[in-house]
Amino acid sequence: MTIADIKAHDAATYALLVELAKAKQGADYAMYRVHEAAYDRKVRVNLGVGRSEYRYQLTDVEAQDKVADLAADPATHYPHKSSDNDASFLAYIAKEAQGTLDNLRKVNEEITRLGSEIADREDVFHANRWARFEAVPGGHIHNRNSTCHTLRPTTRVAWIVELSGDTEADAVALYGPALCSHCFKSAPVEWIQQAKVQKTTDSRGEVQILTLAEAQAIADEKAAKKAAKEAKKAARGN
Repeated sequence: MTIADIKAHDAATYALLVELAKAKQGADYAMYRVHEAAYDRKVRVNLGVGRSEYRYQLTDVEAQDKVADLAADPATHYPHKSSDNDASFLAYIAKEAQGTLDNLRKVNEEITRLGSEIADREDVFHANRWARFEAVPGGHIHNRNSTCHTLRPTTRVAWIVELSGDTEADAVALYGPALCSHCFKSAPVEWIQQAKVQKTTDSRGEVQILTLAEAQAIADEKAAKKAAKEAKKAARGN
């Protein structure tokens, strides 16, 4: 695979991961709707030592079974709605219950599809093994293929697919001290604040990697603005 192929491959895999994350959020909401349709409400559960949380009274499976019963025979859940005049109401209840279950099924099928596609793409990666990079917003760039001891399990990282397939030498030449010296032994150990990872303002909260030249240009611009401001202030004082 060429470097261009590698970058395109990882970019496509990353896009699928974004889709998967959205699908999982959709599944959480779909399950919430199932519990609502089952008339299941959360109750406060005492966990001891002054701790508590709210939990559903039914398990997810129990809630789905109850909604399935409601879809199949709503009259058993609404015994007072047994006249002919209530037929449209019962039909509506059954339709809504079945729609809730169908939505959950569809989103779970999408999760399965995306997971399978991502796994296939990762098989290609494992068969070829190229360099991958990740970054801590506002911090260092790390080697995605290994676990750096400076990262904690709770540390938020972003996969920088634009760097996939680059050599350590190329990355160090471009980003210098922005690279973690624990992950990349040839990276300089000194820390240059303006060379760190910058966070963008886009809706996905992605990070933007600045090269040393770009970081220096930003630093120079800030210094020039500061100097101009101080010069203007000094002129007013005279």
